[in-house]
Amino acid sequence: MARGGKRQNAGRKRGIRNRRTRELLEHVEAGGVLPLDYLLQTMRNPKMPRAMRFEAAKIAAPYCHPRLQAIEHSGKAGAPPILIQQPEITDDDRAKALAVFLAPHKLKSQTEADRAEALAAAHLDAQREGGG
Repeated sequence: MARGGKRQNAGRKRGIRNRRTRELLEHVEAGGVLPLDYLLQTMRNPKMPRAMRFEAAKIAAPYCHPRLQAIEHSGKAGAPPILIQQPEITDDDRAKALAVFLAPHKLKSQTEADRAEALAAAHLDAQREGGG
């Protein structure tokens, strides 16, 4: 008489495909080119239109490259994460950098130097206001 419950070594083993799936895969593989292979051939064919190659790449990408997941980083052994802070840049630092940048251009007159200084000041003002 049969008893209920899980029996040791009963059922299909984990990772083994069932008969129908095996038959389907054998049929597809016997036919030659698999769908992913076809997409990759289309993507690499320079004679195909660019739009078609792009679409083939878009469709094949998830099968070739894993999708990146957002993860939360923490410090060692659950400690808080290490924060890297950018040092504050002063106007003196900016002026020195501007002088180093302008030195190779060897401005010919004081008027050109004044114009360059005015442009740099305008750029700094625009950055402070968030204009880029």
